[in-house]
This record gives sequence, C-alpha cells and structure tokens, in this order.
Amino acid sequence: MAACHHHLFFLTLPRLVSALESQCQQIEGLSLMSQKITLHSWTMKLRRCIDSYADSLDKVRPNLGLSMRSHPLTATAISERNVILGAGSGSTATHSLQKALRLLGFTTSHYIDSHKHHQWALQILNILGGPGAPAVPMNVSTVSTCKQQARLFNYTSLSSSIDAVLDTPVAEMFFNIFLSFPRARVILTTRPSADWVKSRLAQDLDDGFVPLQEPCGWYLGSGPMMFNRTELAFLFDLNNDLVRCIVPKTQLFEIDVWKESKKQKDTIMMDLARFLGIRNFRGKHIPFPNAF
Repeated sequence: MAACHHHLFFLTLPRLVSALESQCQQIEGLSLMSQKITLHSWTMKLRRCIDSYADSLDKVRPNLGLSMRSHPLTATAISERNVILGAGSGSTATHSLQKALRLLGFTTSHYIDSHKHHQWALQILNILGGPGAPAVPMNVSTVSTCKQQARLFNYTSLSSSIDAVLDTPVAEMFFNIFLSFPRARVILTTRPSADWVKSRLAQDLDDGFVPLQEPCGWYLGSGPMMFNRTELAFLFDLNNDLVRCIVPKTQLFEIDVWKESKKQKDTIMMDLARFLGIRNFRGKHIPFPNAF
C-alpha cells in the first residue's frame, strides 16, 4: 500500500499511468481508478492554465499564444528531485534570493554566473538564441526549431550538486522545467511590472529576453517580434500569473521586496526557511539580503 502514496497531482505525463499501474497492481481497481482520475484532473488543470495564458498572449499580438496552446504538456524526462526553482525574471531581486539561499545552506546557481555550474543554463540559452542577441535573428523556421528543441531538452540533466537554479533561463523556460521537476519548490520573485520594464530595459536591453515562455530569439531590443513598454509589462504579469496557476500553493513561495514593509522583510528569511523545510533555523533577526 505504501508504494502508492504518491502526490499524484505532480505527475504530468500520461505515460506515467502505466508506471503507476505497475507500482500499484496489488491495490484494488477502485484505488487505481482514483489515481487515474487525479492524474487526469491535474493534466486538465495544466491545460486550463496554458489555454488561459495563450488567450491572454493573443490579446497582446494575434496568434502570439498559438505555440503555447499546442504544447503537449509532456517532458523528455521527469525527476523526483525537489529542486528549488527561481521562477522570477531577472531584475526581481534574484541576486538577493541567491544570497538568501546560500545563507540557508543551498548550493545555488544564478544565470551563468557560476563557472562550476553554468553548462546546463548555457545549453538552454543556446537553444533560445544565446546569452546575447545573435548576429542573425531567428526567422519563422528557426523559431519553430527552437521551440521543438526547447521541449525535447532533458532538463533533469541539471547537476545533482545543485540545489537551486535562478534567473534566466529558468523564468523563460519555467513551464518546461517544472514539467521535468514536478516536485520542485518554486520561489517567485516579482515587482511592479512598469518598474520591472524600466529596470530591465536600462540594464539588459541586448541580452534580456522578452518575459514570456519559450522566447526563441526574442530579446528586449531585437528579434522577430518587438514589444513596447506596455506590452512588456503585461507579458511580465502574465508570466507570473502562469506560475501561480500551475504550481500547487504548497510548493510556491512569493517575494516582492518592493511592496513589502520593513517588518515583512524582516521575516522573509524565517518564512523562507520554513517553506524549504529547514527546522530550528536560528535566523530570526537575519534580514533578507539587499543585492539590488
């Protein structure tokens, strides 16, 4: 009986049903049927989240959501690791979060800053067009190839020595990564969208991606599709809403240091430690790092 005590709402691949049947073949048919229903319900929830996201993208530009709407909701591989995923875009205090996680004892990789652990992120970035705008922009054909490669990439190849990954390309490829790590603990750093656009354009115009899922070759300052500030702010908010939609509440922790009071900031480290399962954390008076 214990073998069937899985959090089945995490399992997003239909092919996993057969694996569950093998593990639970000693359980009565009703129990197995309940598991299938739960799996189906979770898959349907993902589909609703993606369809809503795609519909909203279409409001920005016609057919902008077409690709996401056709997403198969599958991953090349699934890992049971409860890695920490930073779902927030760059310029949302991700460096601060990196410092906080390191204070809590987690090996944390941010963008490609870590020489020891940057290969995984670089592989994903190269699919999207590279860490900087390429000399030759992607066209319709290469964008299509990019999206296919993005969905076929084995995200579970992340080194076992890494506890947490933050910033680009995690935010831009979050849906595919979460499908691969359905037990992940997700930390969403965010800020007021207009402020985010202003900061991002000032700092990362050439190498910052448009804030949407699978932004193949779409940089803030170049690419096959250009967006104005209002559109970028809307896309930023949509991306955050997608994270809130697909991640179970028990697996999601949000931080917005621009909106929280000093008193709230003073408790972030304690709350974060509790969320990450750290018991007896002796950091009641440790403030959340300020690295922005």
